[in-house]
Order: sequence, then C-alpha cells, then structure tokens
Amino acid sequence: MAFDAGMVGAVAHEINEKISGARVEKVYQPEKDELVLALHTKEGNLRLSIAAGANNPRIGFVTRQKENPPTPFLFCTLARKHLTGAKILSVRRVDFERVVEIAFDSRDEMGFYETKYMYAEIMGKYSNLIFTDKDKKILGVLRPVDFTTSTKRQLLGGMFYELPPKQDKLSPLALDREEFFLRAAKSPDMATEKFITSNYMGISSLVARELACRSVERIGSSPAFVWDVFSSFAEKLKKTNTARRLCMRATSRLPIPLCRLGSTVRVFG
Repeated sequence: MAFDAGMVGAVAHEINEKISGARVEKVYQPEKDELVLALHTKEGNLRLSIAAGANNPRIGFVTRQKENPPTPFLFCTLARKHLTGAKILSVRRVDFERVVEIAFDSRDEMGFYETKYMYAEIMGKYSNLIFTDKDKKILGVLRPVDFTTSTKRQLLGGMFYELPPKQDKLSPLALDREEFFLRAAKSPDMATEKFITSNYMGISSLVARELACRSVERIGSSPAFVWDVFSSFAEKLKKTNTARRLCMRATSRLPIPLCRLGSTVRVFG
C-alpha cells in the first residue's frame, strides 16, 4: 500500500514514541539507497531503516542485519561523523507532506551540542535523504540533485533545504467547504477519485478510490454527499498523531477501513 501523507504521519508518530531520547550507537549504509541507524532506547536496541530507493521507499524498524560494503559510502561516512553518539530529539511528519524530519542533538567540531536534521522524503522515484545543520543548510544528500537533473529543485551540499515545491493542491488538514464546492462545480464530469487526487495533496489513489466507493462515482452527481464523506475522512486524518492501533493486513496504516478490500483490513482511527 502507498506511503501517502496520512500513513507517513502515523508511522512518524509511532517511531517518535519508540525512539525519542534514544542514542545513535552506529550508522550503516548497507545499500546505496538505504541508511540504518542502530539505536539504544530505554526499552532496548532498535534498528531504524530509511530507504530512499525509487522502487520501495520507506522508513521503519528492521531486525535483519544486512552485510555492509567493505568501503562505506560517502553519505554513510558523513552521517557517522555527525550522528554517532547523538541523541534523537523528535521524529515528525512535515506539514502534510511525505517528508519525515528527524531532529538530533549532536556535537559540533568544537564539542558543543547543536541540533541537526535528517529529512526522509518518501516520494516514489523522487525519494531522497537530506542531512542539514541547525539552520537547515545542507551538509549532505544521499542522491544529489543538480540543474542537469532538475530545473525546479536542486539538492546539493551548501544549499538551504526547502520542501518540494507546492502544487495547486489543498491540504485536507485545512479543509474548506466553500473551496471544496467551488472546485467541484468546475469538475462536474470528473470521477470522484480523480477529483480528490487532483485537488488535495498527500492522498494516495488507494484511499481516493475508497472514498469514491463510499460516495458516488462522479463529483458532479452529488457534491454534498461527497463532501460529507471526505470531510469525515479529513477529521480522522487530524487524529492520526494520537492513534495507536495498527493495520492487520500488510504493513500500511490508514485512517479508514478499506471496505473495497473486505472486512479483514482493520485500521486505527
């Protein structure tokens, strides 16, 4: 299931509960697109994996230890320098983006503690891992992006980190009824699933199809009913930071049961 913004927020919240205050004991990079932090927490040792590959980007705990390359990657060397012995301050989703921010209390070259950040962008083929100082100045990037790769957004050492550019989409966390009906009136023949993914950020096609299944096929047929379904979903999204129950199928976490897939899919919310 997709790592959409709702799922990212719920996963980040659970990770934060488990590792806030933990110490980074070791840093590994077993593959070119995966970083692993070996952590010591109050409840024992955990391994946090952050994978930024195009095929299966994710963040979560792992138990299997992979073999590390004989010569560490440059990003791993950088992370070891700054994060070995560092304390994790917090883990959170940034805005309603598929971006997880991990804040560390780390020593600088003079031995003084300062905050540093790791940003895990879980965005399909655009996934990446960016390490910054306290001022959000980029210290290192797992997959550097220059002008030859993208003219819209570059990620290089020495630049200041900024979130991916905003699209013409709204956040479901700040849902506005008037704006919803205004956009619905402009899309009378659009399928409900398409309307949701085109107008609201951070919602996967899987969840959009579920919302369409619960309402109507076309947004123009009954926008008021679609609003009732969608606004109820948006209210549940706001509560994912305090939710605690896990999905019982796959490893995904969503704020609504997926009726389209049968009653075996149970979620928190």
